[in-house]
Amino acid sequence: MRRGSRAARRAIDEDEQEISEYLLTASLAKERGASLSKAAWSQVHQIIWGGGALRLVLTMTLGLIPLAGAVTNAITAFVTTEYLGHYVDRALDNPDKPTPVLSIQDIPDSITSRFTTRAR
Repeated sequence: MRRGSRAARRAIDEDEQEISEYLLTASLAKERGASLSKAAWSQVHQIIWGGGALRLVLTMTLGLIPLAGAVTNAITAFVTTEYLGHYVDRALDNPDKPTPVLSIQDIPDSITSRFTTRAR
């Protein structure tokens, strides 16, 4: 496989991740029978494209180390998708209130709350 085709495949994989995150957001809203406010959609875009940018930077830096690039890509995809689901749930739970400001502390909180909820 030529180097250029690997880079093209990686770019397609990144696009598939963003598309699946938009579909996740739309399906969560549809399942609840609600819609997200414009402010919430703005935050959703930031989460999705911020995660894509993070995956790109990590792939460009750690992708040179065998297996490290794939592992970091999987971890960042998992974290951004989990955080996106957590944020959309909160936004749909409180449609009348302004959506909360995103913070770095929200990421570990959302992941740990998901696992503690599933463990019960």
